[in-house]
Amino acid sequence: MPLPPLLSHSGITAGVCLWAIAFYWFFSPQAEQIYDYLAHRWPSGVASLVGILPWVGLGLGCEYLCDWSLGKSWGVSLGLLAAVGAGVYELGRHSNRPPD
Repeated sequence: MPLPPLLSHSGITAGVCLWAIAFYWFFSPQAEQIYDYLAHRWPSGVASLVGILPWVGLGLGCEYLCDWSLGKSWGVSLGLLAAVGAGVYELGRHSNRPPD
């Protein structure tokens, strides 16, 4: 049985995951709001799985847009750059938070 097109090429899967991580980290306050909203309606395991779907969708869109416009290897490269940048931004955002 053949794999779906998304999983058949490891570069596409890696690029989508990197883009999804970057979006999740960059929009982490909104991700927490989405999770809190879903956790009130569903069990926490289901809420966490459903809560990552918007970020995976955005990652899929960015990966395919990069592959279509720039070439096959650029989606992973730019996804890695975006994930590192979002991680640094997230660390900086947490270090500027006032102490509790």
